[in-house]
Amino acid sequence: MSRLPCLSISLLGFLILHVLISGVVSSATVTLLNRCNHTVWPGITSNTAIEVPTTSFRLETGQNTTINVPSSWSGRFHGRTQCVEDSFGNFTCLTGDCGSGKLECTGSRSVAPATLAEFSVDAIGGTDIFDISMVDGYNLPIMIAPIGGLNCSRTECRMDVNGVCPSELKISSDGEGVACVHPCTAFADPQSCCTGTYNSPGQCKASQYTNVFKKACPTAYSYVYDDKASTFQCDAANYLIAFCPTPNESNDTRKSGGVCGTDSVTDPKCLYKPGNNTKASGPGNTKASRSGNTMGLGLKIGIAGGVAVSILFLLLLLFICHRQIKIWHNSTSYPKEVEVFIRKYGPSVPKRFSEGFKINKRKWRGIYE
Repeated sequence: MSRLPCLSISLLGFLILHVLISGVVSSATVTLLNRCNHTVWPGITSNTAIEVPTTSFRLETGQNTTINVPSSWSGRFHGRTQCVEDSFGNFTCLTGDCGSGKLECTGSRSVAPATLAEFSVDAIGGTDIFDISMVDGYNLPIMIAPIGGLNCSRTECRMDVNGVCPSELKISSDGEGVACVHPCTAFADPQSCCTGTYNSPGQCKASQYTNVFKKACPTAYSYVYDDKASTFQCDAANYLIAFCPTPNESNDTRKSGGVCGTDSVTDPKCLYKPGNNTKASGPGNTKASRSGNTMGLGLKIGIAGGVAVSILFLLLLLFICHRQIKIWHNSTSYPKEVEVFIRKYGPSVPKRFSEGFKINKRKWRGIYE
């Protein structure tokens, strides 16, 4: 057996192993749900070259849309409000505008202020990292709730921050607060933006303004280095992003048919009302939560089993190749008139042998057949 087929088998084994491992590190689905009593146009921006199928769409009250997010994707979601398209086809929004002039954000980031849901899928060893950020300001309440998965926690900003926004940060329309600007955007000074000498966790501190955001939404980012209580992770989960989540909203209602599940999205009591100022609700139904964890555990076991079988298969191929190479080596006749120095005769005394002589390299001896 020649080296080439054996090499081909090894490469095939590595390919199979790669396919099996990469197959279990799969994409996630993200469902965007509008609980607001008005239309929301979600905006989606990628931080990497990996793109998602769409960058925006229209969500009426009670509607939801699910998109596939590729493995290793990093980016953010936000809600746009009071959007219009003029007679020339220019699309603009009062808050959260992408600046693209179109319905699709086409890679353009949101114009502050806008509440952000930030994601890094399969960021560390297959673990997803996510957070809610008000570093770009606030315009809508938002919640991120894992569906299934392991070691998961949800994060949310349910409170109407517009209702408690300081006047120097508030953006109003027709006398009503529609957004709250971050102090960095409002004042553009190094201390508010954590730049210059303030660009470190030790120097960048919360201020009277960022404390307004933090008090309203304790699990969301209120300034750049607000990492400790604001970053969350999950393994092997899909996600629900709800705009204007209600007090009854939970990560289990979509599966368990709870008060505000997708079967009752038009129920008036499931719609957000500005000024609700509700606190985050506690854990959802225990049984449903356990069910989600059980699904995650099964997936983990499946992944581990698939990888183990793949490794065993690859080791078997390498063992077969090793034997074949050894047989090939031992059966190969050296060319005619091979000259070899044999240690026992001294390094200066060559021995010449005819065709059919074979060398045992380990003992440095000539062997006649």
